[in-house]
Amino acid sequence: MHINQLMRDEKIAILVVSETHLNNESHESVQELFERRLHIINSPDPIHPSNRNGVAVIINRAITNIYGLRTKEIVPGRALMIELNWHNEENLCILGVYAPTVKKENGPFWNELKDFFTRNPNIPKPHVVMGDMNVTEDTIDRLPPRRDFPQAVDAIDSFRVDLQLVDGWRETFPGTLSYTFKSTNTGSKSRLDRIYVPSNMMDRCFDWRIQKPTIETDHEMVTVRIASKASPDVGKGRWAMKPHLTKDAEEGRELQNKLEDLIEGITERTDEYNPQELTNIARKRAKIVIPKIDRDIREIETQIDTFSSRKDTYAPEKTQGLGMPSKEKQ
Repeated sequence: MHINQLMRDEKIAILVVSETHLNNESHESVQELFERRLHIINSPDPIHPSNRNGVAVIINRAITNIYGLRTKEIVPGRALMIELNWHNEENLCILGVYAPTVKKENGPFWNELKDFFTRNPNIPKPHVVMGDMNVTEDTIDRLPPRRDFPQAVDAIDSFRVDLQLVDGWRETFPGTLSYTFKSTNTGSKSRLDRIYVPSNMMDRCFDWRIQKPTIETDHEMVTVRIASKASPDVGKGRWAMKPHLTKDAEEGRELQNKLEDLIEGITERTDEYNPQELTNIARKRAKIVIPKIDRDIREIETQIDTFSSRKDTYAPEKTQGLGMPSKEKQ
């Protein structure tokens, strides 16, 4: 229910869910319940489907075409690929992953994926690889900073290079500190959840975000918007009056009276007295009547971004009262 609401409210077309613990019976039950809204492709753990691993790709049928959808289970419970028609003759291929948490198993997993595409050149390579990687490639993606298991880092790096993929969020925010997982045991943080895209697609990927979803989970959600090749270049568009200004009755009546005088010929149109005056009046009025809560929200978001970008945020004396235990409490 929560995922259905999340995809509807956020207008998410395709969602990859890791560690689903979804067996075939529960998958069929959920699919039947949301048949008209969601299309769910599930890859359960082959041995313990109800309590281990599992990865699923969920498609929002309200905004995504599933006709001609093709699926390929590469590593059961770990790697699931779909290919669907995206725009006209253009297809989009997405690989959803849930990499092993055990570091000694993580490297062989990426090697297995790389070998699969090497052995099967006729199978299209993914345009998007996303999910829980359970390994970080750079020290900047862990707090406190540290290098991850070398064999796993080398394996995922080799996989990326072979498929010509880049970490889209990191390419967009090269020096920003942000994390998708917070350990309740140690208070450490890491950016385990990522979206990889081909380097030649980056100019069509925008609005990269890491955000806390409205569902109960210990991971934050990474999202991106991707434009098709045929999409036209769209700028910011024309300036538009904010909806809340239409409720500003006093200024609205004054402007309406002025416009009526112009239409009826009571007053003459001049450079300073004409219908275009609406823009200037609305811009000035907006600075006054913007709700205080909006300003407060922006200020808090700025403070969060500033704090998150500081490399010393793990220091025990700076974590008190922020939900992160000090070393004495660990």
